[in-house]
Amino acid sequence: MCDSTPDSIFVNVCYKGISTHMTTRNFDDIEKTANMCVSLKQDRQYACVQGAIESLTRFVSDDLANNFCNKLPEDLRNQCNNRHDQLVEDRY
Repeated sequence: MCDSTPDSIFVNVCYKGISTHMTTRNFDDIEKTANMCVSLKQDRQYACVQGAIESLTRFVSDDLANNFCNKLPEDLRNQCNNRHDQLVEDRY
């Protein structure tokens, strides 16, 4: 669905949005979201991770957000942890 978005500028926004909704509906199974993000084309993966980590950090818990990041391959894990740190820092 996202790849067929007519304006390519919105493709990553679509992936981010889908992972945000999937995460809030399945926060008890974060592995499902992590697997979805990793299964995407490499240039779409971070948008997916970004939506998930933002949702987990803002609406669920930091512990679950950390667990999510730890389920990712190292390159995505680092990006995920960096985004999580930014979100936590922005609270204060």
